[in-house]
Amino acid sequence: MEEQREAGGGADSQENRGGIRYITEELLLKLSGSSSLVLVRSLNLSSSAGEKHIKFIENLHSCQRLQVLNLNHNLIQRMERLSALTQLRELQLAHNNIQRIEGLELMSSLQHLNLSYNRIDHVPVWMGRKLRSLHTLHLQHNLITSLSEVSRLRSLSSLSELSLSGNPASSLPHSRLFLLYHLRTLDRLDNQPITPEERGHAHQRFHAEELERLQHQVDSSQSELSRLQRERQAAVTRLHQQEETNRTLTAQTETQRHTHTLLEQELHTKNQLLERTTAELTRAFHKLYELEQELTFYKIDAKLSPLPIIQEVDAVDSVAESPYIGKARHIRNTITISSSSLPTQEDSDVHTDMESSHPLLEDCRTQQSTAEAGLQMTCQTQQQLEADLTAPEETKTHRQEVLCCLLGKLSILDELRDEAEETSRQMDRQTVGEQEDPERDRRAGDTTTDAGHHRPTT
Repeated sequence: MEEQREAGGGADSQENRGGIRYITEELLLKLSGSSSLVLVRSLNLSSSAGEKHIKFIENLHSCQRLQVLNLNHNLIQRMERLSALTQLRELQLAHNNIQRIEGLELMSSLQHLNLSYNRIDHVPVWMGRKLRSLHTLHLQHNLITSLSEVSRLRSLSSLSELSLSGNPASSLPHSRLFLLYHLRTLDRLDNQPITPEERGHAHQRFHAEELERLQHQVDSSQSELSRLQRERQAAVTRLHQQEETNRTLTAQTETQRHTHTLLEQELHTKNQLLERTTAELTRAFHKLYELEQELTFYKIDAKLSPLPIIQEVDAVDSVAESPYIGKARHIRNTITISSSSLPTQEDSDVHTDMESSHPLLEDCRTQQSTAEAGLQMTCQTQQQLEADLTAPEETKTHRQEVLCCLLGKLSILDELRDEAEETSRQMDRQTVGEQEDPERDRRAGDTTTDAGHHRPTT
């Protein structure tokens, strides 16, 4: 334990005594004495007491032919930037602060590896597969606690020398026999040669345990295999269920797409029907507008048609034109003071106006009947639209808007029909009044004549 404390604290004391030195190309050329880093085959970058120490491995990628690298007695914490040194045969990293073995996966030519006096507590599995040429491995005075991790090196057929002293695992009972049984290619262990007696004793000691361990591994492997088979069967079942679900979803998607196409066609047809209905309603409203205009101008003409009688004027040629633009007619009446011919002329005008008003009234009634037919057709369209309101959700808003528009137009149509009826009644009352006015004037004229005849002579 004191040696481990010295291994852990030696680097710190060195750091306190000296500074940090960085690996640069100038330093490499100076130490190697070569003109090019490509030609360098050996480098000694170890530090001694009182000198600056290297903390980072860097700038070695140009030394592609490097075979020997010495970095002992430094402050290196990580084995990094060594992947370019594929021809390296010997690597010295003793007396550093390294905690993990890494960066050596591509060094298939490495034969000697010295990692003593560091802080390594784990032997990676890949070392037994990647470092096929390794002969010597020094791991003394580290923090390795498990002998089973060291036994992972059994696949290294070239490993002949191993140093593991100074680790917690080396103090375990029968540690040497355990390593000799598992690492059968070793010739030296902890700087001591291996005798045939030790090999035989190790075989007797751990052969039964090894068989038991192998049997346990076989049982574990079978259990794992059974578990994997069950998982595979469950995964296959889930896969079949997923495929069935996918087929069902695909069929549903096709059905929904077909239904969507049919709904679009139906919506297009109903839109066309709605456009035709709207066009017919527009024409009906236009007819009603013309009817209202005709009735309005007729009422204006009826009010302006007979002018009052003016006495003491021989003859007046009066031309009265309607100030409105539309279907108003120009009224030309000749007014005379002949009292004997005036009633006859007024009677003829009233008769003429009545005769001209009859076709107009018939036309009004015809237009009203047409409007009522259009109203009935609109009601039918409204009922159809109300039935269509049960259609899919995506067309409901549009149909509601169309229904509101049609209801507004129907209210306007009702108002126009009421106005047409009111106008017709006013025309009827005016016609009756015009027929009564000549009769009243005639009676007044007869009364005046009788009074003149019975006036006494002075």
